[in-house]
Amino acid sequence: MLRAHDPQLDRPVALKIMAPGRWHDTVATLGEQRLEREAMAMARLSHPNVVTVYEMGKAGEAAYIAMELVEGGTLRAWMDAGGHGWREIIDVFLACGRGLAAAHGAGLVHRDFKPENVLIDHDGRPRVTDFGLVAVGLAVDGPALAAGSGDDVTMHGAAVGTPAYMAPEQWQGQDVDPRTDQFAFCVALWEALWGARPFTGATSAKVRDAVLAGTIARPATPARATAFPARAQRAIEAILRRGLAVDRTARWDDLSALLAALTRVTTWRGRGWRWAGAGVAALALAGAGWALTRPAVAAPCARADQAMREAWNPDILAAVTTALGPAPAALAAEELAHAAPRLDAYAARWRAGARAACEATHVHKQASPALLDQRAACLHRGVASVSALVTTLRAAGAASTSHLREAVAHLPDVAACEQVTRLSTITPLPSDPALQAEVQRIDTVLAGVDAARHAGITPDGRRRLDDAITAARAVGYAPVLARALLTRGNIEQDGTAYAAAEAAFREAASAAADGRDDALAAEAWLGVIGAVGERRDDFAAGVALEPVADAAVRRAGDDPTLRRMYLQTLGAFAARRGEFELARERMEAARALAGDDATARARIANDLAVLTVNSQGEAAAREPARAALDAARQAFGERHPSYASALQLQAHVLDALGESAQAEPMLRQAVAINEAAYGPRSAAVAELLLPVANAERNLGRFDQARVTYQRSITLGAELGMSPTVQSLPVMGLAQLEIELGNPAAALPHLDRAITLLGGVDGEVTTDKALAIYLRGQALRDSGRCAEARPTLEALLVRLEALPHLRPYVWVVAAQCQIAARSWDAARATLDQAQAACTKMECSADTLGQFTFLRGRMLVESGRDVARGRALAREGYQLTAPANEVEAKPMATWLATQPPAPR
Repeated sequence: MLRAHDPQLDRPVALKIMAPGRWHDTVATLGEQRLEREAMAMARLSHPNVVTVYEMGKAGEAAYIAMELVEGGTLRAWMDAGGHGWREIIDVFLACGRGLAAAHGAGLVHRDFKPENVLIDHDGRPRVTDFGLVAVGLAVDGPALAAGSGDDVTMHGAAVGTPAYMAPEQWQGQDVDPRTDQFAFCVALWEALWGARPFTGATSAKVRDAVLAGTIARPATPARATAFPARAQRAIEAILRRGLAVDRTARWDDLSALLAALTRVTTWRGRGWRWAGAGVAALALAGAGWALTRPAVAAPCARADQAMREAWNPDILAAVTTALGPAPAALAAEELAHAAPRLDAYAARWRAGARAACEATHVHKQASPALLDQRAACLHRGVASVSALVTTLRAAGAASTSHLREAVAHLPDVAACEQVTRLSTITPLPSDPALQAEVQRIDTVLAGVDAARHAGITPDGRRRLDDAITAARAVGYAPVLARALLTRGNIEQDGTAYAAAEAAFREAASAAADGRDDALAAEAWLGVIGAVGERRDDFAAGVALEPVADAAVRRAGDDPTLRRMYLQTLGAFAARRGEFELARERMEAARALAGDDATARARIANDLAVLTVNSQGEAAAREPARAALDAARQAFGERHPSYASALQLQAHVLDALGESAQAEPMLRQAVAINEAAYGPRSAAVAELLLPVANAERNLGRFDQARVTYQRSITLGAELGMSPTVQSLPVMGLAQLEIELGNPAAALPHLDRAITLLGGVDGEVTTDKALAIYLRGQALRDSGRCAEARPTLEALLVRLEALPHLRPYVWVVAAQCQIAARSWDAARATLDQAQAACTKMECSADTLGQFTFLRGRMLVESGRDVARGRALAREGYQLTAPANEVEAKPMATWLATQPPAPR
């Protein structure tokens, strides 16, 4: 090993030169390509307790490795110096273990961990080095190696490693895995604490026999470590004996679990044990920790539920009530009255779960401390969410109550903290108490962001979330990173930033897989599919992901709530791509799984009503829309914004069926609900102004409709709402101008709307298709059918996934084809239209328009004048009662024809 200088980066490095003969021996054992891949992997591994490998190469026949220069000595020299307390020794080995665990996480196995392969700098920081890179021959039947002799060397051939530290599988020439390093780690720590190794023998062959037989010598007396109490010795011996098991499946699940067990022992003080894993830290909230102690006390779990008692109690409820103001709005009072008993019930379930988790480990001895850590971390997320919700309510007052039901419904499921199989599968928490505390802090931040999001208040949520994600990446604990990224995906999805949402969900799914959290992975994959469906630009990719999400749900135990989420997401996605029967089948299956969850049933009822509108038209949606309104009333009451959404849907159906007089008061009620919840200058109010203006237009209140449309346009722009949302009232204003006989005035509005929606080309959404259709209608009415016809005919080809819009486009396309005297094209369009309308149950006025146009075509083409006039009159009679605007030009044309025979 040489000290060298890297001229390119101007830094000192350690340069290990392998002579050609030694290089050949290494290649004979591992293969040069494998060695190179491993060195490259180590170069990418960055951990404070691993020596960084910068470069590997050859100079002539000699191979070299350039790595981080550590000024200090080896762990062997540190051990030989003596005088170290037992906690000091374990602290050093815990650091070494974290380095090894990081390598395992990167897919690496050391294969030759020993004190000689650990460097300690002058500040006392250890670094593991030489991951599978040392290779010197040793005869198997040579003399045994005395502990601390300094002559420990690495074997080659079928068995690779240093005999004193080799696991049974290495002696037997079997494949190695991280548990092989665990064995060597336990040998080295045993040696450091007691001054002798656990397996002894006069020759290396005898050592091998002892290892394969599992013959462990009693710890040396006195121990090398100073001030090493007998009780601690017994506890550590038991931990290390498990790591030294002949059968590797009997060892600790991974090195992190072993390190966690050692960490708990090091926290022993005086007459009792204080477990310092996440079981304590995760439930320490507002100064009241869950002190899971094991002293001689009558009730070791008496304070296990203290954190929740402090997070939610009658005093907290009184403080929240005070924050609503002396005379809270009816909605705020109603929502808090609804939420309070549900929070009481949640807190009671949490307290029972906390006591059960504590007692399972400390009273009944049924669960390991490692499992308690995971249960405690899970429970912490629940109590942190309650505390965050309370903080949000107290800070924002009545403004935060409009989504209080959703916020309570989205509190972490306490039952998940009792799923032992799932929790045992998830990657164990970091063994380092500081890292455990950081994971807890990150989860607390995420709880605050989620609480604010579900309460509809996220002023600084994005900044706090970005900080949490950065911290989660630094900690390196995959499950908490997955939770943070899932939150980011949800927030991006809420803001219609679908590309960013998809990227966050995909990374969350990957992190959840790394952390072995199947339920979290399932949620993330559902998020990916939802984002793809909303973006509407890659249906094939979304469909390909459906089996991935299904498999994740099944791996998570096919939990009914997850399965319902899966069916709802896939149902919405099927509807987006026009597979309406499949969508309905999935939504109905989701409803069957909703049980007595009124909120979920209301959401699904609303989805089914919208599906019916899009697939069969408003006439068929009358009953589903009424059912959705009833479900929303039952779930949310009549002052809630979700009830306002259901009112809006019902009003849309009535308005489309010509019952605008019944629709308008429903819409005004919905506006009043949202004004009370969000204020008059809010996005929710801006969006509702559009259907109000539509109803006013349909009722003939044209001047008022123009004012309402303009108010919606202005408010949307001031609030910076999405381009899609901003385009809708612009299109409504254009429709008004068309109906008032001002098509030329409508065209600038439609050009603006199409620009907001991304231009004529590219992806065709429902809104863009409507804008293009209206522009064609305005051109038709301006006598410019020649300009409208190519765009409309191209649009019809692209509307396979939007069947509910096709009848309207067919009407205008057929009118322009007739005006151009393209009889065959017009007949083909009308044949398609009437066949589709029979299947879709189009409204009477739409069927009337098709009937009228067929009659007009027969008359003007001269193919069957008498029959054509009869069809035209029939079409007019169907259209006039429901659609005066379209009936007016029909009446004008019929006036030019001879009267019907009597």
